[in-house]
Amino acid sequence: MESWRKGMARTASDCIRSNMDAKASKGMKRVCTNFVPHLLTDDQRQRRISASSEMLEAINEDATFLKRVITGDESWIHSDDPETKAQSSQWKSPTSPRPKKALMSRSATKAMIVTFFDSEGLVHKQWIPQGQKVTKEVYLDVLRALRRSIMVKRPERWRKQDFILHHYNAPAHTTIKVTEFLAKHSTPVAPHPPYSLDLVPNDFFLFP
Repeated sequence: MESWRKGMARTASDCIRSNMDAKASKGMKRVCTNFVPHLLTDDQRQRRISASSEMLEAINEDATFLKRVITGDESWIHSDDPETKAQSSQWKSPTSPRPKKALMSRSATKAMIVTFFDSEGLVHKQWIPQGQKVTKEVYLDVLRALRRSIMVKRPERWRKQDFILHHYNAPAHTTIKVTEFLAKHSTPVAPHPPYSLDLVPNDFFLFP
């Protein structure tokens, strides 16, 4: 029985090696899979192209376009409180081993913050209470607070209503109530293609 198992294993190994050799002879090679945030459908890819083209066209037509954009998103903040080597030093006897500590241990405590910024810096920040989800009602309160912050921190743009909102197309951002609120205040919204987390400026500029 043992010799039969070894023979089967050797046969399977020979088949795999033969298959690999056949593919290599055709110029094929084995490569690792690239991980992407989301597998887009053809329609979603087209919408991504359309949104990007619309943004490029707006930039080419108006040199101040990007300066007028106020972009925002939600981010999780973990309450890390790292110590320096000096702060974590301990007394030890000559025979006791040197104490060890993980370089960084992430705390289980975290909080969500909503931030908006433009080319000049931070415009508005708002902490979401623990246990609270960002629903359409919560996001409407955030947008109301954002407008007050723009009025105080960007008075010239507020006076002219010369700003463009950009936010990720999360469900709470695209509800009818939010859309009606933005339309009521004549707030233009920059396009954002679906499932395009790589195009969310907050994740790459505000929290690098």
